[in-house]
Amino acid sequence: MFDVLIDVVNDLNNDNVTRASKRLVSLAKDNEDEELLRIVSELEKLLMELDKDDTLVRDDEETQRDLLAIKKEMDDLRKRKLRILSIYLLKKLSDRNLIIQNMIVNKPLSRKPQTYM
Repeated sequence: MFDVLIDVVNDLNNDNVTRASKRLVSLAKDNEDEELLRIVSELEKLLMELDKDDTLVRDDEETQRDLLAIKKEMDDLRKRKLRILSIYLLKKLSDRNLIIQNMIVNKPLSRKPQTYM
């Protein structure tokens, strides 16, 4: 199990969030903890939402472009949520193993420009 968790951490660090989440879902499905099962179901829901195609309007190009931009923004938010929930689930499955926790690279949320006067 430790090797699989290390592979999941490597996927998370390489921005393969969906692959890491799918692995965690398959690992945690057999768990009996209710909190973990709620997190697994949320991960499954997010993965399904990322996979589905939402092309509602096909004939109006401008509307379709706007909808695609919104879908991309929402997918980015879903991936951020997937990453956060995956890290939490990873910590729970590893029983707060410090080696696994230290391997996770936290990405900065946003960078502020450095301005000097």
